[in-house]
Amino acid sequence: MAINDTYWQTTITNVNELRRGAVWGLYHEIGHNFQQGKYWSWSSLGETTCNLFSFKLAKRMEAAGIPNAWPAKHPAVPGATLKALQFAASSDGAKNFDNSNDAIIGNDPFARLTPFLQMFDKIPANWGYPGQGDG
Repeated sequence: MAINDTYWQTTITNVNELRRGAVWGLYHEIGHNFQQGKYWSWSSLGETTCNLFSFKLAKRMEAAGIPNAWPAKHPAVPGATLKALQFAASSDGAKNFDNSNDAIIGNDPFARLTPFLQMFDKIPANWGYPGQGDG
């Protein structure tokens, strides 16, 4: 959860860091404040769905004229995405997305992020509802 500490204060007020897009941790902590456990942040997704806001805020920063903000950057995302796609393509009929012991995705919050990002990519902003232009 976002707290009033030195990291928070120096990151949110550092224009160079914001322009560089090096603020994943800040956005991650903000994301914890918006999670809805009853609906889409169940059991093993506590450290996953808070990262949705890293992507949301990076997209808004890009729209505000900060091109380096998008895509949201974290070194674990590319490898985890590949693991998640491998998990989806595997022939194991007993897949359990919520299983922390899965041989492919294990307890990787970034691998569990992939299906949500795929939905962001496929469902357009304002899909039948008024809202933000960026979704």
